Amino acid sequence: MASQQNRTSPRQKMINLMYVVLMAMLALNVSSDVLNGFSLVENSLLRTTANATASNEALYQHLEEQMEVNPAKVKEWYTKAQYVKQISVPKLIWTRSAPLSRQDSHGFLVDDFCALA
Repeated sequence: MASQQNRTSPRQKMINLMYVVLMAMLALNVSSDVLNGFSLVENSLLRTTANATASNEALYQHLEEQMEVNPAKVKEWYTKAQYVKQISVPKLIWTRSAPLSRQDSHGFLVDDFCALA
């Protein structure tokens, strides 16, 4: 029976599953093209994140410009956008600075799949 302290997060479950899939593919001696698919997905996710970040920054810039032009009409949305940015930026910084290796319940290091690339 698992205790409350040993529950794994959904992210860690996904990482563990990716390890299982990787080990199964290595055991079956799958071609390198399939393994290169993992790096293709990672590159795609990085590109998507960069595009979303650029889009969000452009939206914030546009809101600031509109706030200068017509503050009465834009103020409500500007304050909401600033609140969202205020609560999301620290979380983004935390996730980007999270270590790539962690210890499991027995004290062994468990590396994320990203560290293999």
